[in-house]
Amino acid sequence: PYSSSSTSSFFSLTTLSEPRAHTHTPARGTYPVQSIQSFASEAMLAVEMVEMGEAAADTTLSVPDLHNDFAPGASTEVISTTFGNLSVTKLGQGQSTLLCYPDVGLNHRTCFSGFVGHEPFQSLLSNFTIYFIDPPGCEDGAADVTPYPTFLQLVDQVHFVASHYGLERYFVFGVGYGATVLLHHVLRTPQRILGQILINPSVEKISWVDWASIKVLLYYLRTSDAASPWVSLQFTTRYFGRHTLQENVDLIDLFDRELAKINYHNVAGFLSAVAGRPSLSIYDHDLPIRTIVFTGLDGSDVDDGLILCGKLRKDCTSYIPLHLHGNLLTEEDPEELNLPLLYFFQAFGLGLPQLSHSSHANASESEGDSESEEEEMEEKEEKESKGGEEEEEPSSDAEVGAGLS
Repeated sequence: PYSSSSTSSFFSLTTLSEPRAHTHTPARGTYPVQSIQSFASEAMLAVEMVEMGEAAADTTLSVPDLHNDFAPGASTEVISTTFGNLSVTKLGQGQSTLLCYPDVGLNHRTCFSGFVGHEPFQSLLSNFTIYFIDPPGCEDGAADVTPYPTFLQLVDQVHFVASHYGLERYFVFGVGYGATVLLHHVLRTPQRILGQILINPSVEKISWVDWASIKVLLYYLRTSDAASPWVSLQFTTRYFGRHTLQENVDLIDLFDRELAKINYHNVAGFLSAVAGRPSLSIYDHDLPIRTIVFTGLDGSDVDDGLILCGKLRKDCTSYIPLHLHGNLLTEEDPEELNLPLLYFFQAFGLGLPQLSHSSHANASESEGDSESEEEEMEEKEEKESKGGEEEEEPSSDAEVGAGLS
């Protein structure tokens, strides 16, 4: 049942060596604090003090636990589905709807806090009601889920969530294996979908290399009673690009601590379920669903983004590769998602305030350019009229000379 070709396995087999050891501390300000800054009041206060010149010489930024409160106004509900309970977090009161699903080993808090807290995306909350679906048993403090749902049952759970909240048409936004689950949901129920945003989806059936690497990881997940540095390494090298792994040690340490809190039994169940995903060939790909695919080229299954774009309709699909990034763009560098998503939603008539400000600024620049162009045209006409008069005077002298002769 496995593909003979390999794209990019869950983790590199070269990482089967010793766990990562942090040997240096990066210079402050060299890592993208913006993904956690909105939820780190202490860090923000320190930054403001430094900028105002009021901080002491030994002032440093502390990195708290990741976004414990997620976002103001968010509410979490546990709903019962045919295949077990599911934790869903609701945020916003807008008329449009967005369903989000995180990557393996993550939940709504650890996967989407950077996206929600990033200032340009605050305007989304005025247009959207956002539902964050946690994989079964991956919410904070979850108990073991037994038996764990199969992949198609995970897909059916998304459909159940949409029906539970009475959602008729909506957008979907998935990261990594969460994007894979949502992609199958989209292809199974295309009549419900307005558009889809996918980051590093896994499209092809699992390869033999992936199968071997996942088997090794599943063994460690199911036999480890506590957080394993080696297991944490496999996930962080999936989530983040090389530059972040080398320079942003504080952010990596932050996720190491978060990974120590997850229920490994349930993460193994989710990983095993996604490994049994069917081929996309069972679906109709010729669907007029607007799609944007981001690929962090240091992440997993980097070839699958292009493969997916080749299967979907060309006039509805956009592909954006990003160097030096992993799967977790929502936390690693949400700025890279800014303009593509603003234009993506603008195509549906969702005018966002940031885009309106930009358009206003562009309009002001255009007005200034038009005024300068008018002045240049007037000067040009004056020069041409003066040049014409100078050309006419010699011809008049010539006519006078001709008459005297």
